[in-house]
Amino acid sequence: YYKIGKWEWVVSVCESALEKRIDNVVVRRNKARALARMGNMDDAEIAFRECIHEFPTNSQVLQWYSDFLDDQRRFIEAYEYSEKGVIAAPDEPTTYTNHTIQMFNRGYVRAESGKVEGPLPQARVLAYCLPLFLEAIARSKNAAPIRETVVNILVRRDLTRDAQAFMDGSEVTGRQDRSTL
Repeated sequence: YYKIGKWEWVVSVCESALEKRIDNVVVRRNKARALARMGNMDDAEIAFRECIHEFPTNSQVLQWYSDFLDDQRRFIEAYEYSEKGVIAAPDEPTTYTNHTIQMFNRGYVRAESGKVEGPLPQARVLAYCLPLFLEAIARSKNAAPIRETVVNILVRRDLTRDAQAFMDGSEVTGRQDRSTL
């Protein structure tokens, strides 16, 4: 039902589970996301915050909340929650790729000063993204799907030289700002 967009049904199932004391991160985050998809933004935000309060180290809820904030055009908060998702699951390569996609899409980065800055032009954002891409590939033990995701992201942004370097496994040229790590 989630995949076909039956959001009311998803909320109903989640509320029923919670009433029966089946309370876990999956139930809570699915309810929050379904509420957001239904357009109940205030209720969705409350549900996300309650879920994060109960499960503060769940990377998926942190990154879903980040997506919610991004949809609300609250880009600095979105960046911070996406970053918390990476911190919560530092060995999970998809947290790095998700975070980097958000950085590219919105142009916000954590600068050396420690502050979130943006929106920045793509060329400046790329310097912060490259180390995260390399980290995602390293954490995946060089798994092809992660490498292909990185290449596709770069190709879609007309960064073919960098995409080719990732595809070949060769040194990526250009400035890299590792302060994001």
